[in-house]
Amino acid sequence: MRKRIWLVAALGMVLSGAAALFLGPPVRAAETVTMGSDAKPNDFKFFPAEITVPVGTTVVWRNLSDIPHDATARDNSFASDQLAKGQDFSFTFKTPGEIPYYCSVSGHED
Repeated sequence: MRKRIWLVAALGMVLSGAAALFLGPPVRAAETVTMGSDAKPNDFKFFPAEITVPVGTTVVWRNLSDIPHDATARDNSFASDQLAKGQDFSFTFKTPGEIPYYCSVSGHED
């Protein structure tokens, strides 16, 4: 009896490992960062200022401001075009690490 349970458990582990190889890491729900906020749409800040997400998560940057903004990683792993009010940019993080980002539009970096 114990042997059968072990075989079923081993088969389950093998199948889940094979699924991970073919399907890749699980996709996580999107997290949203806004440029400006509902209360201060033209504030030159990202809201929230920092987020922590697991690998496989898609982060969406949404411009709530009347002013064009972008989202650019300091390590060049991602960069959006300039986004007009209401436009989004998304990026899915596939590797762990800390990735600082900023708005590269002239005069916006601070």
